[in-house]
Amino acid sequence: MSIVRWSPFSLLPSRGWFSRGWLWDEFEPFSWLDGYSWWPSMDVYSEKGDMVIKMELPDMDPEDIEIDLSDTCLTISGRQVREEKEEDKNYFRRERFAGSFTRHIPLPKEVKESDVSARLRKGVLEVRVKGAGKEISGRKRIPIESS
Repeated sequence: MSIVRWSPFSLLPSRGWFSRGWLWDEFEPFSWLDGYSWWPSMDVYSEKGDMVIKMELPDMDPEDIEIDLSDTCLTISGRQVREEKEEDKNYFRRERFAGSFTRHIPLPKEVKESDVSARLRKGVLEVRVKGAGKEISGRKRIPIESS
C-alpha cells in the first residue's frame, strides 16, 4: 500500500478525460478555476556572489509583473489574462495557464532596493540580487536520527 497526498481536485476527472473527443471550448469543466493561482517555474542560484532568480513568464509584459522587497524576502507576483474566445476559433485543447501568481523568495540577508535589478527577455524574468549569493554556501547534509 502506498501513501498518496490528498488533493481536493483528485475527485474531479482529469483534463485528459475531457480531451477524448470533446472540444475544450464547447465544454469547459474547469471554467470555475479562471481566477485560480498558478506557480511559474523558476530557478534560484548563486553566480559570482549574486543571487539570480530566473522565472518563466511567457507572453507577459513588464506592466503585468510586480517585484516587492521587504526585509529579507523578495516577492514576485503578477497576473496572466486568458485570451478572449473568438467565434472563428475551435479549440481542440487549452492547456496554457492564466490567472494570478505570487512567489516568495527568502533572501539570506537584508538587501537594499538598489541591489536588486530585473529584466524580462524572451519570456524569462531574470532578477539579480547583488551580494546575496555570497551568503549561500555549499550543500549541507542534515543527519536523520532513527529510533
